[in-house]
Amino acid sequence: MKTFALKGFFAIASVILLSNNGHTFQNLPVPEASTVSAVAERSIEVEGVRNPEWKSYHLLFQGFDAFEKNRNLAPTAKLRFALRPLKDDLLMEGITLRVESPELTMPIELDEHHRFTLPHDQRLVDNGAELIVNRKKNLMSIRPDIRTLGLPPNVRRLGDLRLECHVRWAIQKDELSFIKRNAFRMLGGPCKSATVKTFFFADDTLKNAWLSASDHKVQLTIAGNGKLYLPPLHDGSWDDDALIVLEFKNADTPSNRVQNVPSS
Repeated sequence: MKTFALKGFFAIASVILLSNNGHTFQNLPVPEASTVSAVAERSIEVEGVRNPEWKSYHLLFQGFDAFEKNRNLAPTAKLRFALRPLKDDLLMEGITLRVESPELTMPIELDEHHRFTLPHDQRLVDNGAELIVNRKKNLMSIRPDIRTLGLPPNVRRLGDLRLECHVRWAIQKDELSFIKRNAFRMLGGPCKSATVKTFFFADDTLKNAWLSASDHKVQLTIAGNGKLYLPPLHDGSWDDDALIVLEFKNADTPSNRVQNVPSS
């Protein structure tokens, strides 16, 4: 048995089981492992936090390129990012985010959902900038958050998630070993292969997740103690405008009270 993990944004493990019938793949949610990078491991301190969570701006910039290349999947959406805890008891209050290079320190504003926008500036890459969070490593995920305007907070558009996947893969692939990276590529990549299952974070614990388009509706797989759901990114029979409606267990979750969900 051999395990391949898409670290960082994906937070899943693809377990390859060899059998007489070939390769069978299962995908299970896992905590983020230590980031493997071309940049050597550092020991730094940020606001009293030793070895904080950080990401090279060079890697993030590859996400900008993937967004532009595939933006036909979500023509009216903007590229934003979000911080997501990897532990249920992690306190999100007091989190700060900044871009730092030898030339500058730039605070990044977080909204109430811990989402943010990054400057698309080549000079930050050229100056070796990094995105730094004032939390220890491996406690949270920095991931793209792409949403077409006008949808309720508990509704996701399939094309938006497909575009998110391309951005996530562009940022994460170079953090994988050569063997793991090429294993995913041989399978067609995490965004277009039926073999590789790519889960997405929900904002709260899920009761159900439904994918619908016109008069067609199917229930989606939920995993990770109700915190992850699995859309069919690879399935071309589902249009990019198909909608995923998330139903949360907590009746007080604001998005549970959303009415008049737009039809596809």
